[in-house]
Amino acid sequence: MKHFLRLLALAAGFVLLAATPPDQLVIAVASDFVSLDPAVSPNSNDQQIMSLTYDRLTAIDPKDGRALPALATSWRPSADATQWTFSLRKENFQDGTPVTADAVAYTFERIRKVGRATAESLFWLKKVDVVDKQTVRFELNVPFPVLPQLLAVPGFVIVNPAVVRAHESGGDNGSAWLSEHSAGSGPYRIASWDHGQRLVLERAGSGGGPRLVVYQIVPDPASRRVQLQKGDVDVVGAIGAREAPEWAKLAGVALETSHVPNTLFYLTLNTKRKPLTDPRARRAIALAIDYQGLQKDVLGGNAVLLNGPIPPGFPAYDARRPAPHRDLAAAKKLLAEAGVPAGTSLRYVVGQPGPVSQYVQANLHDLGLDARFQQLAPAAMDAARSSGDFDMIYDGFTMDYPDPSIIMNLVFPTGAPVNFSRYSNATVDRLLKEAFVETNVPKRLALYDQAQRIVVDEMPIVPLFAPDTIVARRTAVTGLRLNPYQSYVFDFSRVTKK
Repeated sequence: MKHFLRLLALAAGFVLLAATPPDQLVIAVASDFVSLDPAVSPNSNDQQIMSLTYDRLTAIDPKDGRALPALATSWRPSADATQWTFSLRKENFQDGTPVTADAVAYTFERIRKVGRATAESLFWLKKVDVVDKQTVRFELNVPFPVLPQLLAVPGFVIVNPAVVRAHESGGDNGSAWLSEHSAGSGPYRIASWDHGQRLVLERAGSGGGPRLVVYQIVPDPASRRVQLQKGDVDVVGAIGAREAPEWAKLAGVALETSHVPNTLFYLTLNTKRKPLTDPRARRAIALAIDYQGLQKDVLGGNAVLLNGPIPPGFPAYDARRPAPHRDLAAAKKLLAEAGVPAGTSLRYVVGQPGPVSQYVQANLHDLGLDARFQQLAPAAMDAARSSGDFDMIYDGFTMDYPDPSIIMNLVFPTGAPVNFSRYSNATVDRLLKEAFVETNVPKRLALYDQAQRIVVDEMPIVPLFAPDTIVARRTAVTGLRLNPYQSYVFDFSRVTKK
């Protein structure tokens, strides 16, 4: 009996050792980070780290998507919305230096000098003027009525000029150093990053929340589930819609769910590479997909289907447009009209083959297309997008605030920052340019709707679905809050562990 009790005590001790410490929050993520420089990476995986290590001028209200004060306490536009003046609260960077209007101006100047994806999204900006120490004015090339919401995107976090300048090397504006370190005023700083294994954040001040936040890289979904069940990790983000019911059954596990359809999944089709240069071939791919089967059998009903690039509940969504449907006979007819022979192969780029990408692959096989997986790591996938070295990508996009501009003006205009399909249509360019600057709301939304109709007809991307945002946590973890409009932004200030 004593021997049995000793074994039981040893086993209990092992469980305590395996559980994560009470002052640490361990989060399992599917893939490693690419670059933590806000001026470089538009990747939402990277931006969740930026949102914890830096502050933005504004934040997004999780209730309705409005802009809320953050570093900026208030803002006001000029009559024509080409100038926006922001008043800053008194705040310090993590090294104790004040966050000033000069820092804001430096941040946006640096983004332009670095010249990566974030800079491409600044086409609206003429310059940033320092009015006084705590006041900054944005002068725009065009009117932009939703600028406060846009400035809540993590790519526009405010960096510490002194720290960045101290780490410049060879005229790189500090990019090499910032890709793995932080220079912000946020609640956390980067403590260490073991590439491919884990990234550790430590609390920068005396605020609430765990002392350490550890991002554990666990590519295999089954391993993430086992580790959560065992207590080796506390939180798992981006639970697959199909697997959610099984996760909910785990002892000691609870699910946090948001039903706001702001993260879109779609196929990016390379319109400059045959056979997808022909819109009939692209429409054939769209018609070959069994959307209802995808929603029911693969996603378990935890997603909405998309009839266009603007999801339900967002301005300019058109509920009159029919839901997507499969018509294999019509798809085969279109493919034949486009002169695409049966057996044609497509380079189908994915991060990791999963139930959705495999389902789409099977649907295209029914059409007569050989969609061959090319599995790429995040950095290699970004390179493939940028170079156009793909036929089709299983892609995603998070709408950081509820306005059609966030997807329509980034994904579809000729040469736009996220136009990886290389789509170009002069009428769409004109409509989107007019919509972006239009301050009359009904007219603005009508312009976006006209552009959306053309895009849906020419199909540079094939919209698939918008899933529920589902995060699994140990029940010992409380106070975890999701922002449904920015599903990758977490607030850990009230998180506690029993």
